[in-house]
Amino acid sequence: MKDLKNPVKEILLPSPDEGRDRRLHGNEEDRMRDAIKEGPHVLEMLAFFEIALATGMRKSEILKATKSEVIEGRMGWSIRKPKTKNGTSRTIHLSERAKESVMLDVPPFLYPLKRRVPVFYGFGLMG
Repeated sequence: MKDLKNPVKEILLPSPDEGRDRRLHGNEEDRMRDAIKEGPHVLEMLAFFEIALATGMRKSEILKATKSEVIEGRMGWSIRKPKTKNGTSRTIHLSERAKESVMLDVPPFLYPLKRRVPVFYGFGLMG
């Protein structure tokens, strides 16, 4: 039995993918907005773009953000994610432009309520 080897130890795990480090350059931001204005769901897509640009949030994070996670604190507005994919909480601070985008489809009467409605619910971006 001493001569038996564990075959699992011979398996090589794949190397992790290299992360992306992409930034907009020159007039790419303006060109992106212009392209969005030519497509469908202009208001919704512009709002999505502004939030992504200002926060660096992933698509799934933005689409899963709920209205109850949008909070106003001492330092301004933010999105408070109680549990991320790694199991920790995260606060994403919003620029003024991103805040306006988040508030785009949120009637003021919803904010006193703790609603679990996605921020982009009704925009056609959820599916």
